Amino acid sequence: MDNNPAGTGREGASVDRRRLLKRAAALSAGAPLVAAAYAPAAAQAQLPTDPDAETAFAGGVEITDTGSAASEHWFALAPRETTLLSFPVPTLRPVQSNQGISLDVMPNGTGPDNPGNGITWIDVCDSDVFAGNGAVGTARIGIFPDHVEFGSRGFSGGSGKPVWLAADGQGTSGQLVLEPGSPGTVVVGADGSAVQLPSGATVGSPSLSVTPLTARTVATPTFLTVNHSAPSSTSGSGIVGRVYANPSAAGQRLGYFLFGGDEAELNTAGISGWSAAAWTAGSSAGSYLTLETTPIGSTTRVERVRVGSDGTLRLADADASPATAPPTGTGYLFAKAGALMWMGPSGRVTTIAGA
Repeated sequence: MDNNPAGTGREGASVDRRRLLKRAAALSAGAPLVAAAYAPAAAQAQLPTDPDAETAFAGGVEITDTGSAASEHWFALAPRETTLLSFPVPTLRPVQSNQGISLDVMPNGTGPDNPGNGITWIDVCDSDVFAGNGAVGTARIGIFPDHVEFGSRGFSGGSGKPVWLAADGQGTSGQLVLEPGSPGTVVVGADGSAVQLPSGATVGSPSLSVTPLTARTVATPTFLTVNHSAPSSTSGSGIVGRVYANPSAAGQRLGYFLFGGDEAELNTAGISGWSAAAWTAGSSAGSYLTLETTPIGSTTRVERVRVGSDGTLRLADADASPATAPPTGTGYLFAKAGALMWMGPSGRVTTIAGA
């Protein structure tokens, strides 16, 4: 838009800006290019001359400044001098020293909502659109009537690329990666307190050897999940641990639920599920469950109880006979040298069944 109407003494500013744009597109010779909105005649003389600029950009795009005649702002658009790169690096900065800058991209008046593109958008392309080099992938920032998009697009047969968010990115990895064709939408609450994953979403990858998800809470030591179905024989919430492929033999762990201390990163008590034999897809998936604890003076879990695939209950030998009698109304059931023993509140040990 032209903010310099005729009769104000700035009639040539619009023409000079058009010349600037033509020259900026070429970026030849390397001399700084200066555009000034409301620039005085003396300043306009510094602008490059190009006899074709006026017709080339008639009715097109202009670089303007929204300041007033009393607060002129000049801008330099030039190839940055560098000995590190073999390609041009155009820069846009104020001519005045110690001056900040902002860049607004906007429609003229009320812009239409272009289907798939929005009202206003910026594309960074991986192919030369002017040369007609076929498929084009873009990094895109766009604004729609009801939302803003940051992502990727594909045109002329091109497809959207994965979107990486990376701190100190070097083009090799991203801390957050959004893959095209994801199964659903991840929603983060406005205050960051709620994260909603799409149905069927997976956290982590079978190829990862590290813990894929760590959730910590300081104020309330509770991890809560809620199932929104009505109470029934199949309702309620749960935690599911699965092995990636069918077990090929007995004694292969299917999943586990552990307890321990975070400071030393020791998991000293737990429940584990194991395969009882090699599985046959669709017909046989035998398993058993173990309960494990860690003895005093040790840091290694030991199996104490096993619920077998056939429903049997197996007790491992106790480390020693209980040192003290159990409280009134309770008793100790334990194995010793393969025999089943009982100690009541009196402290007397009775052999229930021999080895």
